[in-house]
Amino acid sequence: MDCAAGGDSGDDAVVGCRYVAKFAFQATDSLAATDLTTVGVLFNSTTSTTSACAVTYNRTLNTLALLTDGGAQPASTITPGSGTAQNSQCILTGSGSSVTLSGNTLTLNLTLTFQTAFAGTKNVYMSAANAFETVNFQLEGTWITAAAPSMSVTPSSGNATQQTFSLQVSDPVGTADLVTVGLLFNSTTSPTVSTTAACAVTYIYSRS
Repeated sequence: MDCAAGGDSGDDAVVGCRYVAKFAFQATDSLAATDLTTVGVLFNSTTSTTSACAVTYNRTLNTLALLTDGGAQPASTITPGSGTAQNSQCILTGSGSSVTLSGNTLTLNLTLTFQTAFAGTKNVYMSAANAFETVNFQLEGTWITAAAPSMSVTPSSGNATQQTFSLQVSDPVGTADLVTVGLLFNSTTSPTVSTTAACAVTYIYSRS
């Protein structure tokens, strides 16, 4: 059996900087993809599943299990296409995850949101098993699980018809990682009405 992983950066290896990302993991069986029983994915600095983002796909049951902070099986699982699961390291979104089988290859697509406390460079490992053989976690690449940008505005409150505001946005990866910065004055942030009859400004970094 062979394993391979790719991120939404488009690279063959998993190398990138994302807070939320969709990954494609591939496992190949010499007999057929249907011969595979489980495929495992692990984000951590070592092959330990403790305090890690570790997901196991059970092909027979068609379930996704996000392991607990202690590296144990969770009390419940989700099905690709629905549900969510989370631990202190990451959130697994079922609606953005799927599985496809083609010939000898099983492709596992996972949408993961990395928790702020899990920020930093992580190794990406994969494992796979069929009824006769198990390939333990092997290194497939690296991923920088960057924290979300932090924001502040000065002044943050007041009362005037005219005011100069100062916005500060910090990105742990660097300012070049920022795409847009938005400022909204309104009574709500609801996406359906927030920009209606509001004062909303968007700064596009690439066009500055």
